[in-house]
Amino acid sequence: MAALEESRTCANMEALLDSLLQSEPDLGDPLGYRLAWGKLKVDQYPIMTTKQVDAFRRDGAVLLSFGESRIIQDDTLRVTPSTRQTGNVGLNTVADYMLLAVAKQVVQLMPAVVCDVQSFEELYDGRLITDILPEAKHTTYDGSIRERDHTRVKEDAMRLHVDDCDHLLRAPVQLLLGIKNVKGTATTVALTPPDADLHKEGIDPEILRSNSYKHKPPNILSVDEDDIPLRPVLYGTSDAPQIQADWKSTSAISDQALEAWKSLHGLLQRQQHVPENWPAHKSPAGFLGEFALGPGDILVLDNYRTLHGRGALEPVCGLEHRRWVKRLWLSGTNQEEELQHCKASQEQPRVFCRRKAYWSGKSRCHPCSST
Repeated sequence: MAALEESRTCANMEALLDSLLQSEPDLGDPLGYRLAWGKLKVDQYPIMTTKQVDAFRRDGAVLLSFGESRIIQDDTLRVTPSTRQTGNVGLNTVADYMLLAVAKQVVQLMPAVVCDVQSFEELYDGRLITDILPEAKHTTYDGSIRERDHTRVKEDAMRLHVDDCDHLLRAPVQLLLGIKNVKGTATTVALTPPDADLHKEGIDPEILRSNSYKHKPPNILSVDEDDIPLRPVLYGTSDAPQIQADWKSTSAISDQALEAWKSLHGLLQRQQHVPENWPAHKSPAGFLGEFALGPGDILVLDNYRTLHGRGALEPVCGLEHRRWVKRLWLSGTNQEEELQHCKASQEQPRVFCRRKAYWSGKSRCHPCSST
């Protein structure tokens, strides 16, 4: 029964893609984006099974596989980040349409949690969909320029982190779509354990729930240290806690708070509580959920309850074989004044409504705009 349902969702994705490709709406244009959103009739053609929805709600992550044929046959592989123009021009590949389809499905299934696609003015040229792959020249978190030849040099694994934890409007859900993964590099995921489990490990969750931490934005954004508010690392319910932390950006105001955060991060790196539907992998540090995203695989992540990372990037025989993932963020309904607007926006998304997530007098959210 489960296999039949998964086969049906793949067929439904094909039908949704065909409906978009007939008109080829331009996602870089507000009207084209609204047209695409309206054509994605995921209520008639669902692309997540009941089991997958339940797994995501329970575990904070689920892998959807739609096959590689559409990806490898499409223009997807010819429109790279270096050839895209600034803004949202060039977002019309099958991969972009696939991500948007899953985004609308999640929005309809979780109307009290997410409402539509989110982007930030300050990051990635305000893109609705971003491409993640190793670049020869990269601006690091501290603003320095890093150069690396990925055909010769191995890149270390990425520690577990919460995506853009320094945002006041951090996206509650993110989607990762595999485009290329020749080396089978895994995306690692850890679910934040309940408070009771932390107590068993000698970690005091009350310290982690206190306003004893700063989550500093990247140096390239020039945010004044005094403008960064004190916030907790853990929040939410004790049995399903949420987390806001990143090893490179989270600092503590006391030795006690720092030790609690370091202990929590160490526990997450060797997380033993792997949900049944995750492919557990025994590493020297313990168990982690691992997903080697191949072409057409979409990982749906709860960006409040889980942390994610990446395995080491082994050298490739040519730059065309670099690991390539696309990412899309979904905005939340965490503010009551936004909730009513978000409900309406499920049919009319906030196209190109750029959010300013940082401080220094900037507003938390901009009014809906089509420009």
